[in-house]
Amino acid sequence: KLYAASEKYPEVKERTGRFFESRLDDPSVVSRREHFYKDKEIEENRNRELAKVRPFEKLNVALDEFEQGEIWQWQNVIYCLLHHPDGAGELRDCNPDLTDFALWKHCDLETQRRILAAAETIVLRQNAVRTSDEEVDWYVSGSIPFADLYGYLAVYLLLKERPETLAQISKDRWQRWSKVVFWFPFTSITLNDGRTRYHENTQDLQRNLIGRLYRNAPRALLQSLRHLLLAHDSLDHYLGQDLAKVEHLYDRALEEALIELLRASRLSAKGQRNLLEFLLKHDCTAASDYAQQAIASGYSNESAKAVLIQFCACLIQSSLPFDWNVVWSAINSSDEFGKMIVEEVAEDWSNSIGFANHLDAAELADMVIWLEQRYPANEDPQIEGFHALSNREQVGTWRNGLLNKLRAKDSHDALREINRILEVFPYLEGLQHQRAELQETVNGSDWRPKSPSEILELLQVAEETRFKKIRHKCLEFFKRHWKWIVSMGTKFFVH
Repeated sequence: KLYAASEKYPEVKERTGRFFESRLDDPSVVSRREHFYKDKEIEENRNRELAKVRPFEKLNVALDEFEQGEIWQWQNVIYCLLHHPDGAGELRDCNPDLTDFALWKHCDLETQRRILAAAETIVLRQNAVRTSDEEVDWYVSGSIPFADLYGYLAVYLLLKERPETLAQISKDRWQRWSKVVFWFPFTSITLNDGRTRYHENTQDLQRNLIGRLYRNAPRALLQSLRHLLLAHDSLDHYLGQDLAKVEHLYDRALEEALIELLRASRLSAKGQRNLLEFLLKHDCTAASDYAQQAIASGYSNESAKAVLIQFCACLIQSSLPFDWNVVWSAINSSDEFGKMIVEEVAEDWSNSIGFANHLDAAELADMVIWLEQRYPANEDPQIEGFHALSNREQVGTWRNGLLNKLRAKDSHDALREINRILEVFPYLEGLQHQRAELQETVNGSDWRPKSPSEILELLQVAEETRFKKIRHKCLEFFKRHWKWIVSMGTKFFVH
């Protein structure tokens, strides 16, 4: 109507013409209009299809047929629970809790009881549990059979609603369920309404289920763990998520199984590092000894070389003490190999400083000198503004952290080693200041604690120095942007 009026009255067209950039018979307008009506038709068809789903009706039919002996109807029970009462589908990702599904919450108590009874039949008495031993390895393919997936949902449902029922599961049936119980991912999704606590509870129940599996079928769980680690490593997945599933079960048997897998060298370099990190986190000295022996033995090919780089980095970043001479010899074996180790370590430089506490001043100084010769401080990148740190920047930061560790030793040995470093690299001004402070601390025979007035004087000098730096930065900013500052000041004054 407005368009027709604008065509009839020039004054209307003058005021509203900008709203009509094209005529209604323009091909592009016609196309958009047809697209709108097509979408509307699709939505109406969808609503009609949803009306035909009738999830409650189909759920009752599936339960009736299940109770008559058609075990496969359990899949249809799950399918129905995956819908809202109006028939709309519900995407639950990796949430194994059927009681959190919309349709379950709208079921009466009798229907819920029938679903629990069906789940009990699946878990305790169903003999058609499909296992991957007879099929394609879905640990690798990721295409889990419905029988295994929906079987897990039945086990989890009983754990939450009838945990006493799981005590009736035989060891043989625990072995049948072991593969899917260990595979199912931990739930870690935050819903739009912010229910994060719900998912924490879900993970607790999943850990509980894995613990029950370990108590009843330990060999089956260890076999599934080994199988899953090898499968996910072949897909270049991070193995820490799989190992986290057995974090609460760590014991001697689990440790021996993981060390055996580590020694078998069937994992990639990063996979072996993930496994070594997990073992070292649990203070496994056998794993540390194995890594050090491997490093001392050297490498014969590129794949072994990559493994040793990861082992060296892992030992440096771990909290366990180790023989530094083994790693130091590897770093000094060749510049190329040493740099590869250093750059791997520096990627996580904040966790790579603690090992320096186990070194004496001379060993620490040797490492600093090696780094300064290959990564000079005066060549450190100076990049302003927010940016992703380059590996060269990370190496420089790590080197400076080791220097601070050397200075923090507060001993005559540290002073001697700092002097040795400055003899080779006299241009390190920051280290010269640190040497002066350390020299006053360790060599001053008449050293005494500073008085309050002296401390206040030092604070005043520091504050003045800080003020000078701020003033200098302000002046630099004004020099660069004085035209903009003057224009903005003028506008503000006029306003």
